[in-house]
Amino acid sequence: MAERAESIHRLNAVNSEVALKRVKEFIRFLERKIKYFDEPPPDSVRKRLLEARFIPVLRKPRNFPLKWKSEEYENDALLAPKDVFAEDEKYLLCCAESLIGVFVSRDVKALLKLNKKHATLDHIAWQLKQALSSNVASFDLNAMEEIKTVIKSVYSYLQNAISRNGAAVKKLLKDKKFILCGRKFLYAGQLAFQVRDDCSPYLYQLPKQLADDFPKLMRFAGVRERFEEKDFVSSLHQMRGQFSENELDEENLRVAVRLANQLGETFGSNAGNPALLEEKWGTVYLPDSRAVMTAVSELCFKDCPWMPDEEGVHFVHAKIPWSSCDLLGVKTRREEALQKHMVRISFGQKEKLTTRLKRILQCYPCEKEILKELLQNADDAQATEICFIKDPRHHPDVKVFEDCWKPLQGPALCVYN
Repeated sequence: MAERAESIHRLNAVNSEVALKRVKEFIRFLERKIKYFDEPPPDSVRKRLLEARFIPVLRKPRNFPLKWKSEEYENDALLAPKDVFAEDEKYLLCCAESLIGVFVSRDVKALLKLNKKHATLDHIAWQLKQALSSNVASFDLNAMEEIKTVIKSVYSYLQNAISRNGAAVKKLLKDKKFILCGRKFLYAGQLAFQVRDDCSPYLYQLPKQLADDFPKLMRFAGVRERFEEKDFVSSLHQMRGQFSENELDEENLRVAVRLANQLGETFGSNAGNPALLEEKWGTVYLPDSRAVMTAVSELCFKDCPWMPDEEGVHFVHAKIPWSSCDLLGVKTRREEALQKHMVRISFGQKEKLTTRLKRILQCYPCEKEILKELLQNADDAQATEICFIKDPRHHPDVKVFEDCWKPLQGPALCVYN
């Protein structure tokens, strides 16, 4: 039996077609021998069988886009059983190991110890490396189907390996763009299970099939349920870096608006203070009315269409609603106008005026004591007289700078020194 196996390699050097026929006949011979003779061959014979070069290798399929280990050999090459793997795990091994190119029954596989040879984590690492280095964007449909099959096989192996050797799996996937999304590989941090709006090519939703089939692996690798504030801020930063002070194209403008809205929702749901947004994450950029990414601190919301535009005033893009702008700390046009005309006036009273007036109203009864306090304030300011003016008028309040100014347009009592 061993001599027959060893003779096939010598015959192959003379006539490969005849050698291939002998291979098939020899394998059928092994099947019959195993079936009708219960005794396994002696160890010495089995060792010679494992080292005899009589196994043809599986050739690379026409549409397979990755490196194929058997390409290193001639088409008619024969290898020893110890140097090949069964075809069962083809998509886990084909880049790293040669595979059997003829049908071999389960019993013969056991005789040749092929049933004990399986893919290891090292094989998976090599298979994944070959896939990640390929240009998937250029593949045709058939090649894409092949690469998807390889990747899904790798994912399945890794998901099962987490319970056995989680540390090694995490090390293997660390800092790798290994998640196939459409026609590109992405980092785990670029994907989330739930995304309200499409924000690609900056943030992506995990494809449904991957979420259904490999949730354990995806979460283990770092795919989150939802994106966080820092993800939206970082994406807006990337857009600023990419476009600088140039206008966004239509598609990127749509993405910027979606990012802004989701950032506002996330920040608002976390009860964030808009005044602390930049302190927390640095400069936040939004598209202005020209579709140029601009710092939030330089933008204002056009809430007063009757007010004329001024040079140097940048409005946030009209597609971003006020609800998002408010949560992100964008000033209104009224606030912007007020800031340019605010002048600080020194006052002799050491206590903050608003605090003092509040204390007066809380502590004094609404009678003559308030009048006494007003006189005391005038005396503290070294005034020589105090004047009271009652104004019963109601002024229009539609175009006031802020809503808090509306009560000031009604009847009022003015007291001054």
